[in-house]
Amino acid sequence: MIRYRRLVSYAQDNFVVHKQVFDKIKSRVDAGVGKKVDLEQATGRLALAEANLVTETNNLYDVSARFQRLVGELPPENLNEVMMTGDGLAPSADQVLDAAYKQNPNVLAAIENIIAVEKSVSGRKAAFMPRVDLQGRKIIDVNDKSRLSTLAADTLEVTASWNIFNGFTDKSNLDSAVETLNRSHDLRDKACIDTRQLVAISYNSIKQLTEQVAYRKQHQDSIENARLAYRKQYEIGQRTLLDLLDTENEYFQSRRNFTIAEMDLNTAYAKTYAGQGLLLSKLGVTRTDVGDYPREEYMDRENVCKAVVPEQIVPDKAALLANAKPWEGSGEAFKPKAQEKATMKFTPRILFQANSAIILPESYADLDIVNDIVKEWGNDKVEIAGHTDKRSTSKEKYNLLLSEKRAKAVADYLIKKGTDAKRLVVKGYGFSQPIAENDPVEGNDANRRVEIIRFQAVE
Repeated sequence: MIRYRRLVSYAQDNFVVHKQVFDKIKSRVDAGVGKKVDLEQATGRLALAEANLVTETNNLYDVSARFQRLVGELPPENLNEVMMTGDGLAPSADQVLDAAYKQNPNVLAAIENIIAVEKSVSGRKAAFMPRVDLQGRKIIDVNDKSRLSTLAADTLEVTASWNIFNGFTDKSNLDSAVETLNRSHDLRDKACIDTRQLVAISYNSIKQLTEQVAYRKQHQDSIENARLAYRKQYEIGQRTLLDLLDTENEYFQSRRNFTIAEMDLNTAYAKTYAGQGLLLSKLGVTRTDVGDYPREEYMDRENVCKAVVPEQIVPDKAALLANAKPWEGSGEAFKPKAQEKATMKFTPRILFQANSAIILPESYADLDIVNDIVKEWGNDKVEIAGHTDKRSTSKEKYNLLLSEKRAKAVADYLIKKGTDAKRLVVKGYGFSQPIAENDPVEGNDANRRVEIIRFQAVE
């Protein structure tokens, strides 16, 4: 809720500034002293600011509904911010995970379940053991004359019984209990795996986001200073209103990114503490009706969870800079490249099937000559340019595609003859570059052509 309330506030501020600047630019254009292109840019940016406002408002509504589902009531106007820190958190991921294995409620509940099921299995085994019953009886309502009667005798009876066969019912019950025990071990293993994943990811996020938050804060502060500087420069005529909008957009994004990173860091702390079973205590939430239970048996059973996490990846910035190509100076990658200029062009006689890119066989001899010439040009770039004629029924898109296909057919022929494909550039121009007047019905043969253009480096 706090995250999205902040983002809505940022979007509102961004919209207001965009609307104010838009109104100023529009008034200048209406007065004839402003450029219409500036108004178009301002209109687009205002629309983007309005879209951002709608998006953030909708996100706030969604999270309000989720808050109501979880809490049972709508969020209050004032929410207490809970910013968590790493106080008391172990310095290494393995130590944090080891503590989680000993305190995570899911792991402890899974172990408790194993203990309960083991006792259930022991109870199922009782049916296979002998049973011994001891019974005593005393007769108290016999008179003296019956003293020697067997009816007046006190008795003590010991009875032993053994369950020889019960239709396999007891064996089935035992097998079922053992299977339940196996499942309880699987649940314990899953609780360990889930805990390891939760704690490993959230603890790594703490490390990464702590550094990211510092950078996001620095970016936000720098953009805010630049924004204020641009406003002062605008007042003395050194900046335009569009320049102000540029800084406003960047300032909005910087504030948004900083808030998201800050809240993500807080969430990472919460997830880590939740994985360790410490979240409620960190939030100051306690229950007086729940006491402490002895956990001596747990300590051995939790060893099945291994305190091993993936090694954290830390970018080696010094190595990146050391291995980087030089940005300035004599580095080959940044030497100015020589410009390439068209120095020669000719149009061979190449014929195609009607409305097709299939080369007619009578053109092969001319293509072999083209291939020899291209080889004589060494490693120079060669453009294969396809052109069509135009008639009253011609379609621009169709002719553009046809001209490109024909140029590619010529290039493919040259490649098969041994020309390096990297030297060739295929382009289709359709009927956009005629060299002769087209007839509305017949077109013009001269315009249906493929040009071979040589490009050479010019210092």
